[in-house]
Amino acid sequence: MQTHPDIPAAKFRAASYILMGLSLAAVLYFHFLPLLLAVVLTYIFIAKTNGLILWTRRRLLPRNRVLQKILTAHNINLVSATLAIGMVCLAIFLLSLGAYHMVQGGHIGVMLGKLAAILADTKNSKELPAAILNLLPNNTAEIQARAVALINEYGAALTRISKNSITSFVYILIGIIIGAMLSFHRLNVRRSRRKMPPFKAELVRRIQNFETSFERVFIAQVKISLVDTLLTGLYLYLVLPLFGVELPFRMTVLAIAFVVGLIPVVGNLISNTVIIILGLGSSLYVAVASLVFLVVIHKLEYFLNAKIIGSEIESSAWELLVAMVVCERIFGIGGIIVAPVYYAYLKSELKQRGLI
Repeated sequence: MQTHPDIPAAKFRAASYILMGLSLAAVLYFHFLPLLLAVVLTYIFIAKTNGLILWTRRRLLPRNRVLQKILTAHNINLVSATLAIGMVCLAIFLLSLGAYHMVQGGHIGVMLGKLAAILADTKNSKELPAAILNLLPNNTAEIQARAVALINEYGAALTRISKNSITSFVYILIGIIIGAMLSFHRLNVRRSRRKMPPFKAELVRRIQNFETSFERVFIAQVKISLVDTLLTGLYLYLVLPLFGVELPFRMTVLAIAFVVGLIPVVGNLISNTVIIILGLGSSLYVAVASLVFLVVIHKLEYFLNAKIIGSEIESSAWELLVAMVVCERIFGIGGIIVAPVYYAYLKSELKQRGLI
């Protein structure tokens, strides 16, 4: 690595730490978290897919020189990047197709009809207090009227949420493209590592350390998602059937629970919302029971995150809990999502410098 004759290497390192810290803080302050997650996840996916293809080439095609010439590092990276982008396009297409069939197939009307029948049965029952029964709408028309009233009352908030959702979706698409482009840049960086200026070399080290920390936390999050999916499956296939209740689309719900469960905390809320809505299609009591059961799981996820992720990054559970609480207080829900990654990265840098 080249060195500048007038500037000590320690100053380049210190400058890289400062720039990295400011960048990570800016991600949360300016709400660029979806962009960061999309970039890093795409980059890691391509890197892992490259490794799998290279392993397959070495094991299955050790003497086929033609295929080895075709499967160069650049071509393999191109295949992996195309696969990543193709999977995203397929997911968007399937979601759009599902939404189209939901609207055109009349499923929304059927669900509203079921909800009206459930409300009518609940109104006629004497198991709930009168104060609660008076709060419930009487029919579908009243449900729609109340929904319109809520939209009018919280129109500004709903508009802001919709705008933020669209912005996050755009950030995710841009992040996927950037992650794919960075995977090609990585090939060039490896070839020219020794020719790098000292500051760039230090900054690349910071980024690589962050990538490693993110990957370790993500592996832990996969384990957490598997546990959450298992608990959800037990609830859908064991607990509810014991009381004579079988919700529709259970396998689809489990698939959604696993995929969104890869997002800390927020993913659990998304899957919970889906289950509660389906519970309403069965009865109000099932929806309330689902809410109670899933809130308990949601609260336990804090400790589950701390335990599993802590073992992956060699940290105590209380350390991660403190980091998550502090980040939530400062940055909100985004702070909870990224707190384990930031803490793992910070601890990795401190360990490399021999400070802990």
